[in-house]
Amino acid sequence: MKSVFTKVHVPFILPLLLLIATAGCKSMAVEAERFYAQRIDNDESQKRAIAAAISEFMGGKKVTLADTVFMEQSTITIGRQPFLDDRGLVIDGRHNNAVMSFSLVKAADTCYLRNDDTKAEIALPAVKCRALVSPH
Repeated sequence: MKSVFTKVHVPFILPLLLLIATAGCKSMAVEAERFYAQRIDNDESQKRAIAAAISEFMGGKKVTLADTVFMEQSTITIGRQPFLDDRGLVIDGRHNNAVMSFSLVKAADTCYLRNDDTKAEIALPAVKCRALVSPH
């Protein structure tokens, strides 16, 4: 019985298998490594983009941020305002609203706001940031 893989076929099969293997590897999406980041420019439009993303994570609640948000740190925490009565006093004298933590991270050329609790991210294409040394 004659072998299917003769000397004539082997030179054609090996490159074909290598081509298929490398094409499969190149088609797999590789996620860029995330790095903690800080904003580069103190721009009002960037601050609004960050506030909108945080508001989205907080169910549409309006948030107030410092002008220098993410300029000196890569992580912030935000607490929800307590429920107030007609006189402006905290109901029951306390609140149990959870504090939420957010980080500015950079992957490739894009900045993202990450909800540290859920690890969900929102891309911030309008925000200019620089990656810090250690990856996240």
